Amino acid sequence: MKKLLLIVCLIFSPLCFAQEKMVVIVNANNEASFDKVSISRMYIGRIKSFTTGEKAIVLQPNSMALQDQFNQYFLSRSSVQVKAYWSKMLFSGKAKPPRQLSSNEIVKQVESNPFYIGYVSEKDINDAVRVVFRFP
Repeated sequence: MKKLLLIVCLIFSPLCFAQEKMVVIVNANNEASFDKVSISRMYIGRIKSFTTGEKAIVLQPNSMALQDQFNQYFLSRSSVQVKAYWSKMLFSGKAKPPRQLSSNEIVKQVESNPFYIGYVSEKDINDAVRVVFRFP
């Protein structure tokens, strides 16, 4: 019986833990370079500009599911921990949290402005943006 239960769990576990493919995007004309560390530092307010020296404006989706996935992958923190971090930063006046928009609005903003960086589901992007990182 235990073996049967184990087999069933192994068969269906990928379906239970399937995550949406996500991408970090910038304007197609943005030539900055990115890695996981620089992206995570942008999203906690420690880096405020691209490697090209231009100001970076950080956007995040208003979907909690997408935020949870991003926070776990890039920040290794839960959304509750990230929210507490931003409350502290906002209260101390050190930084403001990323602006929250729908995925479609993020794509439109990034398309039209070279200073924006955002993350969305891979299915929401188009050719007018540059993908700089795919995850998970």
